[in-house]
Amino acid sequence: MPTIQWRPQVNAITTPISYRNEDLVRSLAPLIMKWIQDRMINGDLVVQRLSS
Repeated sequence: MPTIQWRPQVNAITTPISYRNEDLVRSLAPLIMKWIQDRMINGDLVVQRLSS
């Protein structure tokens, strides 16, 4: 008996914005960490400022 296989695909119309933001954060996080690491190795103070 043949089976139906479901393969989820990213669809810009139906994918919630929160999921797209997660992908953005995952792609930028290594770059941000490298930037922070480079500054700290150079002896610079790195401070995260949170906007309110």
